[in-house]
Amino acid sequence: GAASTASASEYASTVPDAPTAVTIDAHGDTTVDISWTAPADDGGDAVAGYKIETSTDSGTNWSVFSADTGSTAVTAQVTGLTNGQANVFRVSAINRDGAGAASTASASEYASTVPDAPTAVTIDAHGDT
Repeated sequence: GAASTASASEYASTVPDAPTAVTIDAHGDTTVDISWTAPADDGGDAVAGYKIETSTDSGTNWSVFSADTGSTAVTAQVTGLTNGQANVFRVSAINRDGAGAASTASASEYASTVPDAPTAVTIDAHGDT
């Protein structure tokens, strides 16, 4: 009989391990800059992006900031936060098999900005000096 055509090569892979060491690098007006360490095991297929989540209740409930960064960078600026509201962050690595387990939550951090300048400054009393 006739030979069959070759199939595409395939290899076994699974989702990546969780990233580690999610760290707060800086904070600003409605933003927090975070970084993390890529997972030790990519599941047999290269990490292609990261899922970033935030929580305002110490990790009880999570909101997705980025479903997939589409980048192998291990830093991100999380935007749209409320100044003065505590947030924790977690990250999951994504490869072609999907998102792996989430990292341990970061320490808590607040987005903040410098206060406005005082207004209506008055002198209530003065002395001879």
